[in-house]
Amino acid sequence: MTQKNQLSEDKVNRFEEKLGYTFRNPMLLEQALMHRSYANEKGIPQGNETLALLGDTVLQFFVTTRLYQINPSKRPGYLTEIRKAFVCEEVLSEKAKQFGLGEFLLFGRGERQQGGSSKLSHLSEAFEALVGGIYLDGGLGEAIRFLSNQFETLRVEEDHNLRSALS
Repeated sequence: MTQKNQLSEDKVNRFEEKLGYTFRNPMLLEQALMHRSYANEKGIPQGNETLALLGDTVLQFFVTTRLYQINPSKRPGYLTEIRKAFVCEEVLSEKAKQFGLGEFLLFGRGERQQGGSSKLSHLSEAFEALVGGIYLDGGLGEAIRFLSNQFETLRVEEDHNLRSALS
């Protein structure tokens, strides 16, 4: 990780306000926002991929738990299919857009010129990395609180029209 935070204090404050979470360790926020192209360009060992992996795990746990709580009598295969509909690139990138995540991401020069901040894969990975960062920074309770706010209307639709279940 870097010795100095690469994000200005003003930019961090604006982002945390939009996010609804204030990081105690700003380096976790920086890592969550750091695409591998930026890390490679700056000689930093890793971007946000490891935090994204952790965040994906927390997200899967949250969605699975919520779906089970809503309807514990559903078969596991059915719940797995619904979970996939909520934890997919399209949905996560949409959640990321809701608080302007793209404008805060750190990209290398080439990726920035190619419109990296609007690519769904980058937005969804950064969303997962934020969840991982919040989990490491504030614990499972804070990660669950953040995800609860993001997925307020999570419910199981009997007609399998999963997209209508998304806020």
